[in-house]
Amino acid sequence: AVITAEVSGHKAEIKVHVEVPITDFVAEETEVNVLRGKSLSLKTTITPFDTSEDTKITWTSSDTKIVTVDEKGVITGIKGGNATITGTLKNGMSVQIKVTVDTILVESLSFKEESVTVLLGQNTSQAVLINPIDATETDEVVWTSSDESVALVDELGNVTGLKAGEAEITVSIN
Repeated sequence: AVITAEVSGHKAEIKVHVEVPITDFVAEETEVNVLRGKSLSLKTTITPFDTSEDTKITWTSSDTKIVTVDEKGVITGIKGGNATITGTLKNGMSVQIKVTVDTILVESLSFKEESVTVLLGQNTSQAVLINPIDATETDEVVWTSSDESVALVDELGNVTGLKAGEAEITVSIN
């Protein structure tokens, strides 16, 4: 806007810039839960909506080993636990959201087949059924063979037949 003053043919003008400051910055939820391995978008409200201030939010996590947050406020659960996400505006206003990362424990494991035949020197792998299917604690899978001279199993569950005989393959989650 321009303000003009005129007196006796003399004129003065001044440009006026009106700023609309942020009066409030709030998170829609102050506590959220997210499953390990899943993501969730955090929502905030800046008032007034037509502010002239910078509305870019800088997001940080108090513990990135539990939950991470990207530049858009999307959190991802990394492992079970609690952490705080902070969103900060350039003017210093901030919000904090307490995050609980939940886990779903494995109740049981089973093989799709009861037994399998492997030819000498050949490989095979077997599907493992996890119950419940949406379990989130499946990172530390351990495969073992009851007789590694007969059948060897690698960290991915691939079984190699080494000599004639029988071996029991076991899978567990630590």
